[in-house]
Amino acid sequence: MSMPSGGLAHGGDGVAIGAGARAATAGAVSPNAASVRPAVTRLRRRPRPPQADGTPGSLPEQSPPQQQPRQVLGLGELLDGAGLSSFSESAEAWCNRIGTADVLDVVFLTDEFADGMQMSLLERARLRRVADDLKHRFRRRRQSAATSLLEA
Repeated sequence: MSMPSGGLAHGGDGVAIGAGARAATAGAVSPNAASVRPAVTRLRRRPRPPQADGTPGSLPEQSPPQQQPRQVLGLGELLDGAGLSSFSESAEAWCNRIGTADVLDVVFLTDEFADGMQMSLLERARLRRVADDLKHRFRRRRQSAATSLLEA
């Protein structure tokens, strides 16, 4: 290694090496490395707790939490109004998978819902017509409630 001015040495591959790096390459270890390395080693060596069957070093298998299917309020009325009651079971499953709280979630996610149900263009149009009607009624109720709060 050659020592040009500025305290930097150049390694064999042309990379500049500072004074600390030269000391590390010469066999010296920095004080921080000595304090960190044993902690990392301890973490790696910590054995895992035994499984219920006594097998050492393996984690117990956990099944995902079972969610009780819940009925989405107003979904049946929406599907009946659109003439799509044949989709009721798959619609309930889709709503439970997505996590919808009520029919308004379906109304505002009409296209995604129709995609999930693999509806035809005619079925989508019927669903969209009923969903748009529900959207307008919801907005009118929300506006009238806001107006009554402002008047009070």
